[in-house]
Amino acid sequence: MPQTLNTLKTIAKDECQGANATLQCDGWTGENHHHLLGFMMTAQRKICLQRLQLHTVKVHDASRDPQAAKELLQQILEAISKIETEWGATVVACTTDASGESQKAHCLLREKFPHLVVPDCVAHQ
Repeated sequence: MPQTLNTLKTIAKDECQGANATLQCDGWTGENHHHLLGFMMTAQRKICLQRLQLHTVKVHDASRDPQAAKELLQQILEAISKIETEWGATVVACTTDASGESQKAHCLLREKFPHLVVPDCVAHQ
């Protein structure tokens, strides 16, 4: 099973080379009381405009992290770096849920990368 997953991950990364990507982040608390942050990427290659691909970039256990905007921003920056270096895609937008720390992280992200589109999440309004 691990070999199959690695093969699929390699294929997915190859397909995302040169794509424009949006980063989505959402947090939740599991029944085991662990607070998890999921980072997903939707990628679209310029040569195949009709085919969007959604991929899990990483899941971070934030249970022991301070729930602060700067910590969330750090996790977002790590996800952007991973997408651009490991997946070969260019992040053009990033959205998170509508919590206070997420909104603050949005502002900090906009300051750091003014070229990124950073919309509010419509689903969390």
